[in-house]
Order: sequence, then C-alpha cells, then structure tokens
Amino acid sequence: MLPVRSKPAPTVQDLGLRLLNCVFLHRHGDRTPSVNFYAHSKESEKAKEEINWWKAKMPPIKKLEELSKRFPAEERNGHQETEIESSAGYPFGHLTQSGLKHLHEQGSKMRKRYRNQLEGIQPKDIYAQSTNFARTKESCRSFLEGFLPPEWSIPIHVLEKDKDFLNPWESNNGLSKAVQEMTVLDKAFEVQEEKHQHIRESICKHLPFYNANPEKFLWVYSGDYYVCHDSHDRELHEELEDYRDNVLNHVAWRFLRWYHNEKVGQLAIGDFASAVKYIFEAENGNSIGADVLPESHLMKKFFVFSAHDVTLLPFMVSLGIFSNYETGTSDFDKVWPEYGTVLSIEHLVNERDERFIRVLRNDHEIYPLTHLSELSFLWEGEERNTLSKPVP
Repeated sequence: MLPVRSKPAPTVQDLGLRLLNCVFLHRHGDRTPSVNFYAHSKESEKAKEEINWWKAKMPPIKKLEELSKRFPAEERNGHQETEIESSAGYPFGHLTQSGLKHLHEQGSKMRKRYRNQLEGIQPKDIYAQSTNFARTKESCRSFLEGFLPPEWSIPIHVLEKDKDFLNPWESNNGLSKAVQEMTVLDKAFEVQEEKHQHIRESICKHLPFYNANPEKFLWVYSGDYYVCHDSHDRELHEELEDYRDNVLNHVAWRFLRWYHNEKVGQLAIGDFASAVKYIFEAENGNSIGADVLPESHLMKKFFVFSAHDVTLLPFMVSLGIFSNYETGTSDFDKVWPEYGTVLSIEHLVNERDERFIRVLRNDHEIYPLTHLSELSFLWEGEERNTLSKPVP
C-alpha cells in the first residue's frame, strides 16, 4: 500500500541538495465517462439527457482556446488539433471544468515547492509533452499555467502514436499482445472472471451501451462508469449501485496483476523509464541521445509529461510501492492514481557530486532518497519491484 503521510515531504533545499532536473508525470484531471453508457441509439431520451448533463460540466471553450494559443501542441505528424466541440464523441472522454481547475492548482503547488529552483530559468529550460488526447493536452496546459509565470509561452510536444512512450497501450511496442497472452495463460484471470461474471452480466443488462454492444465490454470502462459518477455525485443505475467496490477492486487487481509480470511490466514502463534515464544521464554528460526524446530537448530543468492512470501505475509498481500486493484482492481507492495525480521524479546532487533520485506523489514522498546507481532495474529489467535501500 502507499504510505500515509500527514506532512508534505521536505523540499530540495531542506535536504541540503541541489536539483539537477525534475520530471513531472501527471494524470489528466477529472473527466467525463469514455462513452455514453445510455446510448443504444441516437434517439434515446436518456442518452440525450446524459449528453446534456455532461456538457454542462465542460470548461468554457474560450478558456480552452486561450490556453491552446499560449501552449500550442506541436505534433510531429503535422496534424492540426481538432476543435473541441467537433471532436468525435464529445463531450465523452473530455476534461471537465473541475479537472481543468485541479490541474491549475497542482501546477501552482509545484511552483511553490520548487520556487527556489525556478529562479533564473527561462522558457527554454522547460519541456512539455502530452499524449494525443484532448483531455491530456488541456490538463498539461492548465498545469503549465499554474506552474509558469503568466507571460511565458511554450509548446506541448505530441509524438506519433508508435513512438509515444507515455501511452504504450496504443503504441506498437507489444504491450497489448503480451497482456492478451498473459490473460489467457494465467489461470488467476479465469478464476476472477468467473467470480465476477454475474456483475458483468448485470452491467450489460442495465447499461444500454453494453446491452447493445456486449462485445465492447471492458472492465476498465465499467470502472470508469463508477469513477466518473462518483466524482460528480451523479446517480448510478439502481441495479448497479452495490457493485461499485467489486468492479473497481477487480479493475485494480487486473492491472496490478499485469504490471507485476516482468514482461508486461517492462513493456508498460520501459520506454518512459528509458526517457527518464536519458534525461538524467544527459545532465551527467553520458547520454548518446535517444529515439524517445530528441537530444536537443534533454538538457532541460523541468519536464512535464501529461498522461494517464495506466502510465503512472506501472511506474509506481516498478518502484516497489505495492510490495504487499496480494494476488486475490486489491483496494482500488488505495492504489489507483486519482485524477490529477502528480509524480515528481527528482534528480538531485550533493556537494560530492553524488547523484540521487526521490519520487513524490502530490507533495508526499513515496520513494525515498536513493543513489541513482541503485535504480538501474527500472530500465534494465533487473530486480523489478524491489525497493532499493534508501540512503542513510
């Protein structure tokens, strides 16, 4: 489980160290459900009601346009951003007003925490990158608005899908195939699926989207139904209310089971870990460049990566944070990175030029100050899921 701490972690200056660079990996903010669960036809009154209800939760288009101009997306494939209201599926799968506000608050908190390290830096010292989703780009912009001085403007880089190390589930690195193979071969999935079969049948029966398209059923989307409704006190279907914990804990179990597998875990986080490695080694003069990040972007002070829960979770697993993970049950509310979670991966140095790493989650330490050399397992697949010994 994650440690529960009442006080924020010490700042870099409190530790008596110097910050070489810091990688922020944050989840997008609060959003609407991925799909309209009440849509079985466009003429459904309930489906229309659902659309209008979630539209009312959207940020003002004018505000999104202002942020887009200040922090434009630079997509390597040359594609232009689609206007929000004309994008496919709108308003589903989009950032809400509360999500936009939360990311701004998170950026402001990070600005306060690193105010000493921000002194004297310029826009060229900041690198921002997002997955190619409206909700992650908007989240990144709002974080940057809170983190940077009001007169600054920087681009947000968006990589081609097959090179996007922030979203390996949609890249071509083999993660999806490895997960499919593991789900078939690992009998624990069969046992758990049978245990939850009655819940799956009930969801498909009572949510029109799945009733009309049972082949599209996904546990993670079903969990999405509960999370999005929870965050807005939106009433659940009366026949599905009691399944909330069962569904969400099952989602957490599935992903933790996958990510604790050596092959799947490495595919899920390996490319991002490599990017962190290149960033930290560039500061040490050892980097030879990488496909994942252009060499011209490596020598920065702060890196802001806007991604998803399924990006943050395998990184946390790789650090050994869930060392007491049990194969039968998982508590979603205790392990899952909530909307707007910010992981701060600090690269630090002392007076003897010894390098360290520390990881914070929303201002609280989840990985102690550790010699950088002890973290090779993150990107080499050695000693995975074993917490390194902290510095005395």
